[in-house]
Amino acid sequence: MTINRAFLTVACSAVVCAAAGCAAGAALGHFAPDYYRTVLRTRPDVQFDPVQVGIGFGLNAGVFTGVVAGGILVAIIAYFELRVRLAEIHEGAFFARIED
Repeated sequence: MTINRAFLTVACSAVVCAAAGCAAGAALGHFAPDYYRTVLRTRPDVQFDPVQVGIGFGLNAGVFTGVVAGGILVAIIAYFELRVRLAEIHEGAFFARIED
């Protein structure tokens, strides 16, 4: 796996998870607006839009989750590619391919 492909994998994973987090946060803020008022423990006189708060929290959680999931995916792919390369070296196929 190249560096560019690994970066693209992590970035795409972060974007997809961020979009899903925004959607989930907005839905939670729309359908259960008291959830964020309870979680944030705000005073009754403080007014905020629960949908906007949900989008913000969902975006943060989604990006974090996407970066972690993308990193794990890249690590797994790199591990299996390393095993294939080591098997090729052990069998001598790697050097035969280089000489051609």
